[in-house]
Amino acid sequence: MNDHPSALNIVLTQTIGFLLYIFVLSKVAVKPVLGLLDERKATIGKAFNDIDHQKAELAQVKSDYEARLTRLTSEAAAREAAAQTEGERIAAELKADAEERYAELILKARTDVQREIAKARISFRDAIAQSATATAEEIIRRRMDTQLQHALIDRYIEDLSSVPA
Repeated sequence: MNDHPSALNIVLTQTIGFLLYIFVLSKVAVKPVLGLLDERKATIGKAFNDIDHQKAELAQVKSDYEARLTRLTSEAAAREAAAQTEGERIAAELKADAEERYAELILKARTDVQREIAKARISFRDAIAQSATATAEEIIRRRMDTQLQHALIDRYIEDLSSVPA
């Protein structure tokens, strides 16, 4: 026989070696690598699911905040309107109170003026009375005659008639 292996033996040996290599490689390298790839694929899929879930939660939170903002804006507008109405009511009350006080002050001023006029009349009458008393004293001192007495009395009567009532 021939020392040289036959071509069939070489092909058969190489095929068996290649199959053995593929078998060992699939057990040692391919399965762990495929397992890692599958694990990585699952991790990435879970991460995408988590992201989608978080997006949905964020969309819900955003929707809740927008609804809350709308409600708060509405409440703020209502409060502003209520405050404006209250301010207008208070302003009307203050105006009415001021007008009432003004009327009271005018009435008091008129009363005070009338009282002062009355005091002035009394003071004027007192002055006339003092003048009349002084005149009477003067008449008594001079021991007047009747004609002078009549003239002084006429003057006194004229003074009295010019005093307002």
